[in-house]
Amino acid sequence: MPADWGGRPIWVTDLTKPRHPTTFPDPIDTGRNDGKTDYSHDVQVDEKGIAWVSGAGGVRGYYTQGRRWDPVENRRRKASPWDPVPYAGGGLEESDVPSRFMHNSERPLSAPNGDFKKGELLYATEESFQAGCEDDGVFAIASLDGSYDGQAWRSTPQAPFRLKTVGTWSVANKEGSSASGDCSAHYFQIQDDLVVYSWYAQGTRFLDVSDPTDPIQVGYFRPDDGRSWASYFYKGYVYVADHGRGVDIIRLAPEGEAAAESHQEVLAPQLSADVAEQVRKEFVPDEAYGWACRISI
Repeated sequence: MPADWGGRPIWVTDLTKPRHPTTFPDPIDTGRNDGKTDYSHDVQVDEKGIAWVSGAGGVRGYYTQGRRWDPVENRRRKASPWDPVPYAGGGLEESDVPSRFMHNSERPLSAPNGDFKKGELLYATEESFQAGCEDDGVFAIASLDGSYDGQAWRSTPQAPFRLKTVGTWSVANKEGSSASGDCSAHYFQIQDDLVVYSWYAQGTRFLDVSDPTDPIQVGYFRPDDGRSWASYFYKGYVYVADHGRGVDIIRLAPEGEAAAESHQEVLAPQLSADVAEQVRKEFVPDEAYGWACRISI
């Protein structure tokens, strides 16, 4: 990695031919941190096909298909995954998100807008591990207004561009929080006006974002031995990927219904000897990445 990089950007791999994947030689999402190439962490694609790249310095969105106006090159050109066209985004204010390291993000077009235009709001996670929860990662909601002309791609330390933060939330001093200092924000998902959110040792949190300027906690699930990694809505339930426990399946009790305090653990049956032997023969871990499992839905 070049000495002037703060972290690695993105390389795009073409999987059109799965047996012969091709990685393009030139990285993308460079210069993301006020002009400095830095760590690109996650990519989420919204309902309009905009690819939002989160990492050091903020969140930037790209067109990856069609002929688009490029506000940086000041011309209309073809967008592709390996040569995307800037759309919008930027860093967040240091006063709201001190580290400016954004782990992942969503721009849901169907989420509550409040007084904001449809598609104007960007929801993002700050991943940060400080001494206490007060200075750890936060959930931030920012307006994309004023960022559609390539401002984030021209931002410099001398002339920084920042999105306007409209709302934030953290687990610090909130109901259900423990004494653990492991409380950075992590993956989340939005469904209507409800956000389900993983907060490491501080568990899974349910936030009402019907007013984006004032997110409110309406429920939580925090087992003492847990480390919530990612949470997903599915058919009335939430599946929680826990770093130590495995998978927890939970449900937010409707208003007026008491939440269950505990459930008996259910153990899955052991694999038969034939199936176990087949698994041992057919599946081996990748030398670099370990195990990956394919599932059928």
